[in-house]
Amino acid sequence: MVEPGITTYEQLSELERKFDKVELEMIKTQNLLTADLYNQRQELVSSIDGFWALVFEQASSDIDTYIQAADSQVFAEALASIDVKRFEIPPYLPSGQEEGSPRSIKISFHFKPNKWFHDAVIEKYFWHRQGKTGWVGLVSEPVNIRWKQGMDLTEGLLDAAFRAYKAEVDAGVQWKVETDVKKPLPEQLSLTKKIEAIPDGGRSFFNFFGFRGYRVSKEESAHVEKNGPDPDPEEAPSEGEAVDDFDDDNKDMPREIFPDGEDLAIAISEDLWTDALKYFTEAQNDSGEHEEGDEDEDDDEDDIDIPALVAAPAKSKSNKLNGNHSDDDRPRKKQKA
Repeated sequence: MVEPGITTYEQLSELERKFDKVELEMIKTQNLLTADLYNQRQELVSSIDGFWALVFEQASSDIDTYIQAADSQVFAEALASIDVKRFEIPPYLPSGQEEGSPRSIKISFHFKPNKWFHDAVIEKYFWHRQGKTGWVGLVSEPVNIRWKQGMDLTEGLLDAAFRAYKAEVDAGVQWKVETDVKKPLPEQLSLTKKIEAIPDGGRSFFNFFGFRGYRVSKEESAHVEKNGPDPDPEEAPSEGEAVDDFDDDNKDMPREIFPDGEDLAIAISEDLWTDALKYFTEAQNDSGEHEEGDEDEDDDEDDIDIPALVAAPAKSKSNKLNGNHSDDDRPRKKQKA
């Protein structure tokens, strides 16, 4: 037993690393044991129309807070399924590839043909990495969505984020932070203007696909994992904080279109995905209570009733769901108590 008076920081850090190692082994084991169960669940729920829309509707506030009324309509009409995989470890690791972090995840959204976009599958990868400053978390790359004419729920934000990222890749600066770049690219400036013009509070869930996170490359993360962070690292940015400042004229440039992307990815992978059956059952119970309270329908006439939407035949849906509508006509998302 170590005497409290001589306990060192190094001893505490070593113990923390041991806890982390055990946690990683537990993730690996659970991933192997549950893979077939999740496959069975996917097969079973594939016959339940609107299953995942109901799950999202019933999800915790960690997820629900990012879903706007228009997003709910997309889920109700077009979301076929979602899938979460820890793609850097077995059994999902491709043959011949080196094993990576058990905390890296891939989230896939599968959609039916719809009026919003052409994509049948939208996938987003999140790599778990460690920065030289001591920062640890998830990083990602913007994913483009092929919106149909006039149907972009992100109002051009996602497209601007994707263009800025591609420009950075072409210039070889996609992993550079503010102190490494003297002058922003035109696409970065365009993205900044777009972000400043659109309020953060009402942004679509689909901006999630533009999240990037802290700029930590695979090479930097591997170096830190082997050698540890810099002895005297500068203060790392907190999660969601803008990290791409440039020169004095462009300091604190807010180029993250979905600052809480890491939190949402974790909530989807560790809560919504794992507890989907529970949320679906709760949605069914809430639907029964709703039917008993039809006399209060007039008070909630502007709410989106997801269970009703996913169950209704296409021909019976209102013009608000099938045609063009103004902002005044757009129904507001139902708030859970």
